[in-house]
Amino acid sequence: MNISAVERTPLSSKHEANSSLLLCSANLQSVKSQGKSSVLLDYILKTDIDVFAMTETWLRDNDTAASLEFFPSETYKLFQLNRLSGRNGGGTALLIKKSSDVRKIESRKINSFEYSEFTISTDSFKARILIIYCPPYSTVHPMTPATLFEEFSSYLESINGQLNLYC
Repeated sequence: MNISAVERTPLSSKHEANSSLLLCSANLQSVKSQGKSSVLLDYILKTDIDVFAMTETWLRDNDTAASLEFFPSETYKLFQLNRLSGRNGGGTALLIKKSSDVRKIESRKINSFEYSEFTISTDSFKARILIIYCPPYSTVHPMTPATLFEEFSSYLESINGQLNLYC
């Protein structure tokens, strides 16, 4: 797992900057794996993460119970883009504290990658979060790196504003 503390910049001079925003990203390779949901829950509670971006959740539409086991629903909200039927792996999710306002902008699968895009805001902070998953090359997903770079470049050109990458 990757975890980063990002200094918050206030939206205006009347708001004081809160301490840091704790961001975490992880390729989970199935939240349903035996024992993994309890480890994730323990990690989330111990680190007090503000925003957790996840790839390869391996969740499907009928996995509601599995998705609820790994996060404390009384303090966090979960937004997920499940893997399309007929394919293994994949799926993205955003776990965020309920004290933040979240708006899902778009979730989509392009030929070479899938993504979920959100805006997050509090009284003194606003950001755009983009979670991207690129499936590996395979006979089922025969996308070359060149295709990925071309499609991802086109996508990045469509984004307005500042871009900070946390991998």
